[in-house]
Amino acid sequence: MTRDKAFFLGVEIKATDRKYTRSLRSTYTRNGKKFTRLPATGRIKMFAPIKNIVNNLKEKGFAKEIKKMPDKQKYVTNRFSTIKITKVHNPATKIVPCCQKK
Repeated sequence: MTRDKAFFLGVEIKATDRKYTRSLRSTYTRNGKKFTRLPATGRIKMFAPIKNIVNNLKEKGFAKEIKKMPDKQKYVTNRFSTIKITKVHNPATKIVPCCQKK
């Protein structure tokens, strides 16, 4: 088995190497001799690609992107001490679920 990631049913599957499985090593004694048992393969790990899942939900219409906070108004004084109102753009957004009424 290779150590590369495989993509199957929406999940990335990967096996770790034997050298990272130190916690799985066990020692036992038989007939007065000490033996160390190593696992044949590493642990199998499964990773969920959360960003891809959320992007797919956005494309299908189950989620939408909204602004976290609206644009603010800021009062600025210049060197002639006149007060001016300017809008400060807030680029922060978040993704929220939305309903499907179909």
